[in-house]
Amino acid sequence: EGNENVFIGAPHGSGKTVCAEFAILRHFDNKPDAKAVYVTPMEDMAEKECEDYQEEVITAGVGDIFVLKTPPGFDLKLLQRGKLIVASPEKWDNVSRRWKQRKNVQAVKLFIVDDLHMIGSSNGPVLEVICSRMRYMSSQLDTPVRIVALSSSLANARDIGQWLGCSSQATFNFAPNCRPLPLEVFIQVDDYCVVVVARF
Repeated sequence: EGNENVFIGAPHGSGKTVCAEFAILRHFDNKPDAKAVYVTPMEDMAEKECEDYQEEVITAGVGDIFVLKTPPGFDLKLLQRGKLIVASPEKWDNVSRRWKQRKNVQAVKLFIVDDLHMIGSSNGPVLEVICSRMRYMSSQLDTPVRIVALSSSLANARDIGQWLGCSSQATFNFAPNCRPLPLEVFIQVDDYCVVVVARF
């Protein structure tokens, strides 16, 4: 209900994308002239998310939705035209690097980062840089940038939440066994023996 920064850590299939959609709809209801950015770890995923949002969110009158996948100069034109921008961490890093000279980057007032648990992967440093940059940009502008971080369950969710400026009331980290659909892990030893390893 609020506009504060929020961290949501939950297993896959728990509805985190729906939380992102609610954040987008609330954002454009409150700030129709502002822009929103949705960062997803890989360009292929960015294209899929853009297609999903074209079907679901654009009907609510959000405006144009673009995915950044072109040379940097053209990406800036898409950023100028679009209301909701879907990008990989590398693309958003390239576009937002000179945010002080780019009014369209400063117009972003909602920053959603998906799969933040991949901060430990090979492109983790880029994720860390863009999140820190958006936090710094928010502190320097008159109107703050709301950060919504989505992740799998984390052991250090409180630390991540503090780093992103989320209060303890806006840091939600659910146990890995809190799944909407039960999951059983089996290992087949031979043709006749199946061992149940875990139930979630």
